Amino acid sequence: MVKAYRQEHVYKHPWERVSAASWRKFADPENKRILSHILEVDTLNRKLDTDTGKLHTTRALTIHAPGPWFLHRIVGQDICHCVESTVVDGKSRSMQVNHQLLPQSFVEATIIKFLMVKAYRQEHVYKHPWERVSAASWRKFADPENKRILSHILEVDTLNRKLDTDTGKLHTTRALTIHAPGPWFLHRIVGQDICHCVESTVVDGKSRSMQLITKNISLQKFVEVEERISYDPHPENPSAWTVCSQETSIRIKPLSALASMAEKVEQKCAEKFMQNSAKGREVTERICRYMEAESARV
Repeated sequence: MVKAYRQEHVYKHPWERVSAASWRKFADPENKRILSHILEVDTLNRKLDTDTGKLHTTRALTIHAPGPWFLHRIVGQDICHCVESTVVDGKSRSMQVNHQLLPQSFVEATIIKFLMVKAYRQEHVYKHPWERVSAASWRKFADPENKRILSHILEVDTLNRKLDTDTGKLHTTRALTIHAPGPWFLHRIVGQDICHCVESTVVDGKSRSMQLITKNISLQKFVEVEERISYDPHPENPSAWTVCSQETSIRIKPLSALASMAEKVEQKCAEKFMQNSAKGREVTERICRYMEAESARV
């Protein structure tokens, strides 16, 4: 959305006097107190078009950035750089002035700030072989005993499962319905407390690798979440241990209703994801121990 306004003022002086005064207002030392928001003015270019008689001037302005103090605190700066382009046509007695923010200036810095991504990485070592851990990962949602611990998972549906006979890789896509992460006020703002996600999994039995990518498909106009999990044999003990690496990124959309509180929401979401990750590891560990005991009885 664009905030636009129009103002009009009548100077009871001829055009020649007013246009000249416009040029002099930054140069006159007496005006510095009134125009205290103007920090510096530099003329970059001045050219007279001999065909049209128009004078083209470009100046660089450094000013105190507009907006409240907390906006300056968010973007980490309180100055703004602008370019002023002026065209003066003496024949038609016209003066046109245009101001434009430079790239990486205050407004752009604000947008970049709100586009920042909250990301974190976790790693966990299961003292179980890869085959057992990958099998436990499949079973954790199916086992009724885990529903109490994984109470944030409401529903899991397999959409597609395909074995690539050329590579031996198993590709699976599942739909997950979960309780939306984040604080209570987030649910109030977005108008719902559940979130729909798609989980894509690739299992390569030959290389003993399992890769999962989960993305939200609802609430995308407010927040984008991507979680990547990999299960691989531990480099120090590949036959008996498995390392689980998890990377999660959370990004609040810059123009959503959550943009003004992006950092707080991202932090709260990250905390909730880390709590849920710990629950998932607890369940996987329990299933691994159960499978270990089961295999020992055989």
